[in-house]
Amino acid sequence: MAYYLFTKDPAAEPPCCEQYGLGSSYAQQYGTAWPLVFDGECGGGSIKTVQEWLDHATLEWRDDAGDPTSPDGLCLADGFYTMSYDPAP
Repeated sequence: MAYYLFTKDPAAEPPCCEQYGLGSSYAQQYGTAWPLVFDGECGGGSIKTVQEWLDHATLEWRDDAGDPTSPDGLCLADGFYTMSYDPAP
């Protein structure tokens, strides 16, 4: 079984996290967030809890683990987390 690792990385945080991540004023006001980061751009556009976003990020790509189309990271309320694939249990 493979795992995804999430590592807090403020230096890698793209500007879109401040605008549309889970901690953004937009998400607070409208409930919708775009916390998935692909090549420096935010995606998502749904109303989900933090756990639901983590599940979505890992389960959506579980069969394609390590696929270059998987997210680079997530913009959570407390900062940006890079997402990396670990094939070892």
